[in-house]
Amino acid sequence: MSPIIGMTDNAIPQFPRIGKLRKGAPKPTSSNAPGRDLSYFRFTSDNPRVEAAFKEVYGDEPQELSVYLPFASVEDCFPTWRERWTTVLQHRCDGEVCTRWLQDNGQYCEDPVPCPGGCTQVGRLNVILPELLRAGYMGLVTMETHSIHDIVNIHKTLLATIQANPDKVLTGVGFWLRRAQREISTPGEDGKRIRRKKWMVVLQPVAAWVLAQIEAADILLQIEGGENGEDDEVLDADYEDSDEAPNNQQSYPHAPEPTKKATTDKKQPPEQTTTAKKAPAQKTGPTWWGNNPELKGRVLLRQQELKITNNEALLALGMACGKTVTKVSEFPGTWEAVIAAYEEAARVKARGGQERIPF
Repeated sequence: MSPIIGMTDNAIPQFPRIGKLRKGAPKPTSSNAPGRDLSYFRFTSDNPRVEAAFKEVYGDEPQELSVYLPFASVEDCFPTWRERWTTVLQHRCDGEVCTRWLQDNGQYCEDPVPCPGGCTQVGRLNVILPELLRAGYMGLVTMETHSIHDIVNIHKTLLATIQANPDKVLTGVGFWLRRAQREISTPGEDGKRIRRKKWMVVLQPVAAWVLAQIEAADILLQIEGGENGEDDEVLDADYEDSDEAPNNQQSYPHAPEPTKKATTDKKQPPEQTTTAKKAPAQKTGPTWWGNNPELKGRVLLRQQELKITNNEALLALGMACGKTVTKVSEFPGTWEAVIAAYEEAARVKARGGQERIPF
């Protein structure tokens, strides 16, 4: 790669933006006041074809959208700043120091200077809408919010998702982006705080993905603890106390017996020969799918009831665990998690009125 100084030497990888999700109605033409708050997402784009494709899939007033995040980190997916705008951006800061500001000559400068004030918070969530991608429109859709509640809650959700994801990234995880009515504290006319109902933005990982992480953590705990030769009930107790236990507590859950005089009997104690290698039955797909016809039958019956095709089922499972799934037995979760993924897929399919699901 041969970069151009000042042009491509410090470029940030990013797809083009093809549209915006807005929380409010258009501004009234008679004033500069913000538009009224909406209970749904209003989609706008410079490309009328993209707007038409969005409307065809999601309708005029969608309250929830199935989305993916395009970048691994919170900072790239959801940049948050304080900004001051007139007709153009006057400055962008972190609340104390400006990172970009407009000079008198009309050029922007990125040298750090103290914030002059007059700015407000803004968060911009960059997402990928799979149905627009299927329609042939590749790019980012940005949801912009100035609500403190939205910014704080979305940021917390993203941090929690990274913490729960073994890969510590946001890519590959399916999310729901929703409008939800909440009662929040807002300034009153007399200066006192009052509670009002507002339509907020809520970001949540899909339930099937969360269940998959819980099941994977539970299975890992059982496999690691199985070396003790204890059953599930004892393993759970050891796990709860693990913060106070010594490092070798997991391998030797009980205190060693005092040294005794050696005997002529060379047999090992029963607990060392018969139970030391006992491992609890795993609950992963490969075990129950192949060895439990009853559970397999429940899953297949539920798939038929939901009218989910095999391809849609595998796509739903891939969305739940964040990787490609070519058969049900590759899914790292219980049969309940599989059904949860199918039900999520059916819900998306019914909402979009499509013969495919947006994964």
